[in-house]
Amino acid sequence: MRARVLLPMLALTALAASAPTQPKLDLTWKPQVGKVLRYDMALKSAGMEMGGVTLDLDINIRSTSKTTEIKDGIVTQEQRVEKLTVLLNGNDVTAMGPPMSDKPTILKMKLDGTFVSMEGPDSAGSNQAIQRLMSFRFPTAPIGVGESWTNELKNAEGKVEARTKYTLVGQEMLGSVNSYKIDYAFSMLEGTRPMGSVGSIWLDAQTLDMLYMRATINDVSFAEGMPPMNMSMTMSIVP
Repeated sequence: MRARVLLPMLALTALAASAPTQPKLDLTWKPQVGKVLRYDMALKSAGMEMGGVTLDLDINIRSTSKTTEIKDGIVTQEQRVEKLTVLLNGNDVTAMGPPMSDKPTILKMKLDGTFVSMEGPDSAGSNQAIQRLMSFRFPTAPIGVGESWTNELKNAEGKVEARTKYTLVGQEMLGSVNSYKIDYAFSMLEGTRPMGSVGSIWLDAQTLDMLYMRATINDVSFAEGMPPMNMSMTMSIVP
């Protein structure tokens, strides 16, 4: 009886040992000077309390990102907000905010996507906290499905102020495009109510351009005097 049980178990063990392992994927970013990407971002907060009033806030942003220089391992991008719409309880209040700047936000990062610096106008589309959330870091070595890597963002004094953990979920079709799906968890590490976010990112499997992002964000503030709020966010590439 023991032999009858043992032999099938040994056979299963041998099959598992001989099963081919999944190859690891090379997610090395290869930015191109002159390439322009355009995205639509939608941020939504329902039931926000402000001054004793309950508000629904919707922010819709169309922005562009252009790679202008790659030098000494640093990638420089110009980011512009082309269109911004802000709705409060369905009413358009965009004009009540500051006018959009025609100057670009200059973003610098390393070749693996690590954030270096950002200069330019501070608007909903270029908010420092949102930019840190959007600062995607590519893995520096081939990565397997289910494996994770991290990104740490430091301030001018070298102190870590934000951390993101990424996990490669696998490959899947996003519409007609083959993509890599990556889950992430982001957290600011400073402040009385530090911002946090969890979500998923889909990258084009050929170009590694971001195709789509879906997230929830906790305790984000867009302007001085505005209370931190919880929001849902989607961001999709514009063909």
